[in-house]
Amino acid sequence: MDPSLLDTHPSSPVQSARLSEWARTSRTGVRYVETEAVWFRVREGGAGGPAVVFFADGPNALEHHDPIFNRLSQWTRVVVVDPPGFGFSTPKPNFDFTVGAFADGYAELLTSLGGPFVLCPTCTNVYPSALIAAQRPELVSHLILMQALDWDQEKMWTGKIVDPDGDLAKPFIGQKLNYRTRTTAPATWYPNALGAQDLAETFLKQSCECFAHGGNFCLASLIQNWFGPGVDSPSFLTFVQPALAVWGMNDRSHRRSDKRSLLNIAPHARYVEREGVGHFPEIEDPLWFEALLKDFLRDGG
Repeated sequence: MDPSLLDTHPSSPVQSARLSEWARTSRTGVRYVETEAVWFRVREGGAGGPAVVFFADGPNALEHHDPIFNRLSQWTRVVVVDPPGFGFSTPKPNFDFTVGAFADGYAELLTSLGGPFVLCPTCTNVYPSALIAAQRPELVSHLILMQALDWDQEKMWTGKIVDPDGDLAKPFIGQKLNYRTRTTAPATWYPNALGAQDLAETFLKQSCECFAHGGNFCLASLIQNWFGPGVDSPSFLTFVQPALAVWGMNDRSHRRSDKRSLLNIAPHARYVEREGVGHFPEIEDPLWFEALLKDFLRDGG
């Protein structure tokens, strides 16, 4: 039995997230989009201009993106996505949590939304975004890749920082641990990841509200199906769209990381460092990110 079935089986507690009335009404512009393998929860707003897409990086959900959503939707179209198994997007039984499954799900979602898009992924969402840019270039006009390493170093970072005891990587045990600890994990993560400690309470409060209404955090299934024994590393083909490789330098979880290794996935990307912010640059300093985005789009990369 595939341990990720604990998350994808119709009777799994993960599946109840899509039934949450709060998840459908917490913000304006929220709706569900069904794809072959995922029920995606998305929020859309704004109009005109380039279409900009953000992917929530668990334990964040799309609600955490309010600061940047509110700014950008004043002048362009904005889409925020809960990833499969995180927030309130629910994977179907045929979703296997591989990086390819994430890429396929996102590509189908983006196709249904109509593009092309400026993709702004953070951390794990960088990898499926890079795959889409190479395999489905018609869907992607620009990329702003944030807070990610090359694949081999991301695997090592996950083992040292995210799952240092290796419990999440253990089939079945990891999924059950996720169910027990998903509401307490953010209290440890945010002080370590955020650039300014005075933001931790706001981020934590929002996460707690999402979890209180049935939000998900299927990190064990992701770790097992991305980095587990016998899992092949993805091949990142060259993509040509203009790209930025952005790092928040006050992310304590990455204080020893080789941040420029992200350029192994996007060799042509312009490398950008931002002091004073951490793991979520676009949310922690939305004013700066908005200016960065405008300059990037105006200059054509």
